[in-house]
Amino acid sequence: MSNAESRDPAAGAPAASDPSLLLGVVEAAPDGILVVDVDGTIVVANSQLARLFGYAQRELIGRCVDELVPGRLRAEHPAHRARYAATRRSRALAEGQVLWGRRRDGSEVPVEISLSPTEASGAALVIAVVRDVTRRHALQSALRDSEERYRTLAEAAPVGVFRTDHDGLVNYVNERWVEIAGMPAHRAFGDGWLDAIHPEDRPEAAAAWHTARGCIDPFECECRLLHADGSVRWVLGRAVRTDGGRDGFVGTFTDLTQHRETEQRLHERDRRFRAIVDQEFQSVGLLTTDGIVLEANASALSSIGARPEDVIGKPFWETPWWSEDQHAQLREAIRSAASGEFVRFETHHRGPAGRTVVVDFSLKPVRGLDNRVAYLLPEGRDMSEAIEVRERLRGLAEQLARSNAELRRSNQDLDDFAYVASHDLKEPLRGIANYAAFLAEDYGERLDDDGRRMLATTQRLCERMGTMLDSLLEYSRVGRTRAAFVPTDLDAVVGEVVESLRPMIDEQRVRVEIAGPLGRVVCDAVRIGEVFQNLLVNAIKYNDGPDKLVEIGRVPESAIPTFFVRDNGIGIDAAHFGVIFGMFRRLHGREAYGGGTGAGLSITRKIIERHGGEIRVESALGGGSTFTFSLPENPPGTRPEGDADAAAHDPADRR
Repeated sequence: MSNAESRDPAAGAPAASDPSLLLGVVEAAPDGILVVDVDGTIVVANSQLARLFGYAQRELIGRCVDELVPGRLRAEHPAHRARYAATRRSRALAEGQVLWGRRRDGSEVPVEISLSPTEASGAALVIAVVRDVTRRHALQSALRDSEERYRTLAEAAPVGVFRTDHDGLVNYVNERWVEIAGMPAHRAFGDGWLDAIHPEDRPEAAAAWHTARGCIDPFECECRLLHADGSVRWVLGRAVRTDGGRDGFVGTFTDLTQHRETEQRLHERDRRFRAIVDQEFQSVGLLTTDGIVLEANASALSSIGARPEDVIGKPFWETPWWSEDQHAQLREAIRSAASGEFVRFETHHRGPAGRTVVVDFSLKPVRGLDNRVAYLLPEGRDMSEAIEVRERLRGLAEQLARSNAELRRSNQDLDDFAYVASHDLKEPLRGIANYAAFLAEDYGERLDDDGRRMLATTQRLCERMGTMLDSLLEYSRVGRTRAAFVPTDLDAVVGEVVESLRPMIDEQRVRVEIAGPLGRVVCDAVRIGEVFQNLLVNAIKYNDGPDKLVEIGRVPESAIPTFFVRDNGIGIDAAHFGVIFGMFRRLHGREAYGGGTGAGLSITRKIIERHGGEIRVESALGGGSTFTFSLPENPPGTRPEGDADAAAHDPADRR
């Protein structure tokens, strides 16, 4: 019987400082316990600790605790002890991490350690509880290995793999799943994967998944995914609960797109074949390699007013489609097609009403699995109507050509009229302006205020009319002068334009940025310089912001060379997009934003159209404007590169 059992109850409970009681508690503990002083010397070690490290208890007393640390970690241990001695904060087992201890035989053991500071006889001590976590560490290592194997297999799988928690919320998808769905892995977690389902299929897929989450039955659903690149992919999703239904789901997404596309192609091929066979506009049949008729569609039969039994099983040349004088040609064609050649020729057939029709006839060899010709596919198309249409189209084309020539002459007459009118009107206008100036200079003092105001108005209107005539003259000149299309460095053109507008740019404090190289195009350098200048001037004028910016650049990866001028100015209401390119059309007052005639964009559009291109605007009020225009590589009136002979014989190219 222990001392505690033999103690008289009347004497009270044993003192907490009773050494025998404390040692009994230490020995009864399921974990290893040791006590060390400030120098790391072991002063107490229970038997569990001794067994854990392979020592006798008496061998541990007086040793430095550093000897229980593996050699690879021992050099750092004194520093750890010193830091703990400075803080002397209790650390529970749950707060610790898996550490390593060194047994007497040199082997290592995974342990968890709790630390508690204490004092005895005025000396600072540390009580350490050491727990052997070998089994738990092995289980965790095995779990990690299992997880790694699972992940490796999942990532190597040719199908999309996903996993969920017990509630059916996705917590893992492999790279193949990401590739199929076109969705980042983190967006698939939880129920986020449903966002990858095509909107039309999403309700059904969500309902099927909801049902599966509420039971242990397997999940299966075939649906479409809407990939991030805009493509639609068919998938088959399958999932089962693991661990007898107690754990989450593990499932796969199999990409059925290629299979579906193959099915669709086969279906489409069958549909096309049936359409070819059944439609009335052409005759189709099937022959043996000897020319015996096996099949004939309704169109072929109706073209001669025959029934299937009238032609099936008979030599093709003996059917009503062919006259006796055509037999030799047809039999030769059958022999050639049977040898693997595609035969085609134009012939004449007599229809049921006695009308002779022109037929585009062909014989195509059809090969079997052994690559030998197994059948012949005859096809006949009635070309009579097509020939009539072709003749009518030829007549219409000639008429259209005459109309175009007349339109060109009319346009030229309009250009000539605009040129002459604008040029000739300037002379009398100049006279009016001069006489108004003389009146103001010589008789200004004799006029009253109303007279002087009317005279000033006359001068201002003359000046405005002169400006408008200059714009009209410039507009007509674009159509009259011949463009000099040559390979042009647009970076140099734009550089000259910006430099010529430098005073205006500096005065208005505008930042002009050229986004990347503009490259070379075939164009009239002078006219395209006017385009950039007109657009740049407008971008500067119609901007009242504090930080004015104009960007000039080339639209990347456009099939036709396309360029833009973008600003952060006042913008244009979409309702006026069709107005701004009109002649003398301004959206603001005559003197607002620097004034002007409103002809600049008209001239710009005409220059672009002379180059075979188009110009458009994207804008919103207060949101700036972007003018975009294209310059085709071969403008109207130019020849492809290398056509030197044509150039040499074209009088229009001689200067």
